[in-house]
Amino acid sequence: MIEITTKNTSGGVGLQLSNIPKDITCLEVSIQDYTPKAAVQVAQERFEGAELAKIKKTGMLPIPLLINGHEYFICFASYYDDPAVQDISQLTLTMPEAEDTGSAEDDDALFNEALDLFNNLERQSEAVPILEALVKKGNSNGQYLLGLYYHSGGDAGGYKKSVELFRKSAEQNNHNGLFWLGKCYEFGYGVKKDWDKASDWYRKAVEQGDEYAQKRLDNHMFQMAKEDFDYGDYDDAFPIFEELAERGHAEAQLYLGFCYNLGYGVQLDYDEAFKWFYKSAEQGVASAQYSLGICYANGEGVARNKAKAFEWDRKAAEQGHAGAQFTVGLSYYMGEVVAKSYVKAVEWYRKAVEQDDADAQNSLGNCYYNGEGVTQDYAKAAELYRKSAEQGDILGQYHLGICYECGRGVKQDYDKAEKWYSKSAEQGYEAAQDALDNL
Repeated sequence: MIEITTKNTSGGVGLQLSNIPKDITCLEVSIQDYTPKAAVQVAQERFEGAELAKIKKTGMLPIPLLINGHEYFICFASYYDDPAVQDISQLTLTMPEAEDTGSAEDDDALFNEALDLFNNLERQSEAVPILEALVKKGNSNGQYLLGLYYHSGGDAGGYKKSVELFRKSAEQNNHNGLFWLGKCYEFGYGVKKDWDKASDWYRKAVEQGDEYAQKRLDNHMFQMAKEDFDYGDYDDAFPIFEELAERGHAEAQLYLGFCYNLGYGVQLDYDEAFKWFYKSAEQGVASAQYSLGICYANGEGVARNKAKAFEWDRKAAEQGHAGAQFTVGLSYYMGEVVAKSYVKAVEWYRKAVEQDDADAQNSLGNCYYNGEGVTQDYAKAAELYRKSAEQGDILGQYHLGICYECGRGVKQDYDKAEKWYSKSAEQGYEAAQDALDNL
């Protein structure tokens, strides 16, 4: 039995609760500035003494308690029959006879039934009445899943309902309710976007073992560290990448590899760079697979192995990584690791060109200029060289200069030839300087 010790105060009744059972996870007391006399009078007016232990929820009680989502009533047991009593020293909480709502096992069975229906898009609406029944009983799983049903509607009204239900579930420490309430605050679903509140709910979800909440927190940390990295604040970014990488965050592993490979925020260490690129690559990060290919090609942190380099380049290329697509195309063009094939080289160059890769634009231009894997076409070559040159590629600039000098694919123009040779030479390309000297 919960004991409630009271004291008369000028503002009404002061309460102190004790002997609260451990299974009670949510308890609220509502006192509407009643004086002791007024509280007794209101109770006497509304209820008969014999009915106090059996009263049903009315929402208009002198001092109601909300326990685990259910409302109970404080009974003025020892002095109820005497409305003139002013010195109330102790109140006793008497639980009304509960309706037969079924066991926890029954609720679990109902929830699982609703979950099966929810996961079937054609029958999802059939889950709603089951979930509503569970919500009435204060079931936190029912609250979360009904909230998710309203959330999936994607409209403002649905988001608002979902937030109310997620909050009720979260207040019972349901990890799903905690996670989704955090997500609502992160993205502004039904509430004002607020990362501080989102992170608070995510952390509570993590305390309940929710791995998805940890991922949301980690992703936010990663984005903040990446901003530091992009602005050159490597000393700030490195420890965050390291912490996240150790937890298995794939993108953080990639960037930790960059830090070690370039000596950003830490001493340069190709072995450590290779280690973290490999971990990230194994999780399917295309940029890590491409970086791993570079490590194998250059012998950085691992023995040089062109076959391994091609293997990882191919994996990254198949995921759409432009640099890897160019490298795979170059491998087919050179024919050192795989059988030479200008046709396959062109195929991979084109994939990279579609992503505006300057190296691929220049190399595909070479194929058109020389008629390798495609019909010779100087105009097409010049067009590709121009795209590459305008992105600052020294080879594209040099080759565009050749086109203008020789009048191939463009009208012959020595001034423009000089312009593009100069741009290439300024970047240190000796062949461009030789061309300028001989122009």
